[in-house]
This record gives sequence, C-alpha cells and structure tokens, in this order.
Amino acid sequence: MWKRYTIFLNRLCRNPERRDLMPRRKRKKAKSAFDSEKRRSEAAAFFISVKGIDRGNKAVRVDYSAKEKKGSTKKLRVLMAVLAVIMVGVISAGGYLIYQEFLKLGPPSQPVSASAASSGEDSGSSVPPVDPNDHLLVVGNSKTSLPDTFALDLQEYEGIPVDSQLLIQLKSMVRAAAAENVTLQVEQGYVAEEALQKNFDDTVSRLVSEGRSKAKAEAEALKTTLPAGKNEWSTGLLIRFANPGGGDFSNSNAYKWLSDHSVDYGFVIRYPENKTEVTGIETAQPQIFRFVGVENAKKMRALAFCVEEYADYIQEQKAGY
Repeated sequence: MWKRYTIFLNRLCRNPERRDLMPRRKRKKAKSAFDSEKRRSEAAAFFISVKGIDRGNKAVRVDYSAKEKKGSTKKLRVLMAVLAVIMVGVISAGGYLIYQEFLKLGPPSQPVSASAASSGEDSGSSVPPVDPNDHLLVVGNSKTSLPDTFALDLQEYEGIPVDSQLLIQLKSMVRAAAAENVTLQVEQGYVAEEALQKNFDDTVSRLVSEGRSKAKAEAEALKTTLPAGKNEWSTGLLIRFANPGGGDFSNSNAYKWLSDHSVDYGFVIRYPENKTEVTGIETAQPQIFRFVGVENAKKMRALAFCVEEYADYIQEQKAGY
C-alpha cells in the first residue's frame, strides 16, 4: 500500500496539475515534495561544474575566479602593449625633434682654415666655401701645426698687440664689465714666434738638466707650453687677463663675469678644466681666452665644445657626415 502511494506521489509531483484530485492534506504534502525536488534540481544545475559530477556524484561549485583572473591578465597585457607602443612613438618623435634642432645649429656661415675650405669644395656640400683670410678657427696644439697661409693683422689694445678682428669686441666687453663694476685687465696678447720657441727650448733644457732624456723632456714640455708653429699666441687671437687682486683667477669677479658673458663678444676659454685631454695642456688656464667670433662662441657653448672639438665638428659638417 505504502509503495503504491509513494509511486503515485512521485508521479503527481511531476504533474502538479493533478494535485487538485487529492485530498487537502495529501495535496499539501505533494506540493511540499514538489517544491523540494524543484529546489534540488535548481541547486544541482547551479552548482554542477563544467567538468561534470565528481566521483561521489556530488555537485561541484563552478570556480569562476580563475576565468575572471585570466581575462583580467589578458586585458592588462594588451593595455601594457598599447602603452609600450605609445611610449616608443613619443620617444621617437622627441628624438627626431632634438635631431632637427641639433641640425639647425649647423656650421657658421664662414668656417675657417684653408684645409677646411678645400675639403668643403671637394665634398660638394651646400656650405659656403671658407674664406682663406678668415682664420678665427685655426688650431695649434701639440699634434696640430698652424697653417702656413696664416696671415697676421695686428692692432694694439692699451699697448698690447692683438688680432684686428677681436679689437672692437674686446673694447665692448671691457666696457660692459666696467658698467657692472667688474675690471677686465688684459696683460698679454700676441707673442712673436722667436719668443715662443725660446720659451719652449728653455723648458726642455730645464727638464733635461733634471735627468730626463731629450725625447721625454720634449714630450713633457708639450703638456705646458708649445713651440713656434704650434702655439696660438703667435696668432694674436689669444688674450690673458690679469687678476689685480691676486690669487686664483677662477675665484675672481672677472672670471665669473667672463664665464657668463664672454661668448656674447666672441670669446671662449681656450684651455678649460674639463678638456685637458683634448687640448693637450694638462693644466687648466682659466685666464686665457680665445677669440672665435660671436656666432662660433655661442655655438661652442651650446655644444659644450672646446676649440679643437668645434673645429673638427665644422670639418665634419662640411664633409657631409
């Protein structure tokens, strides 16, 4: 009897429309059984995993966190790739703009030295040929001799001979400094080749007397002084400033003023402290300034070049490098 009732009850749960045929008390039990089975079916459907039922035939809850985490990681990688592409584009654009600005510096309209002029003509570049009489960028050092075509044109500044091309700018610079209560006193300009050679020979002789061979003595002497033909004092383009107060010139008001304003008048420090390996003079000489012209001086400061580096830069520009 009870078995038949159970079968009837199960069938009735599957077909709730027939529950009205049952007595009220039995209908209530049938409805409760139907609702329980429905909830179990929904729960099973919700908790069954993608992999199915486990060995114990129990529903396994789906873990969606791994999927969501994997999707988030993929989105993050895509975002990082996009940002990397944008950064590369920005850096490339910035580099291109900097390169264009660098090219705008270009060489001056009339770079100097006869050798640079001939190389410019041979290369066929668009840079104007060098005027043989324009010698503002001639270089003399232990490895480089002054050109044979170099011609002097001297005038005097307060009794000191200097190249005529720097005279006007030198006077203007001294007046500008005086207006700011800074005294610029020139103590040396052009030096004749005979005097330069004698000074070099005397230095070599002194070093030989101290026990060095002549070859070593000459090599050591070149670190502090230069012989005729390699010494720029014979060009009239170098000037030495005095320090009336005594002491280190690099600590003077004159040097501080010159460091800020000398390029505005075409002057640069000939032997800067951070360029000793390039100039070949092992001791910095902040009181010695070289006239190269206003345009060249400003470009040298912008490029942080000494005279040797800037002269090489001009020749490379003319050669089309």
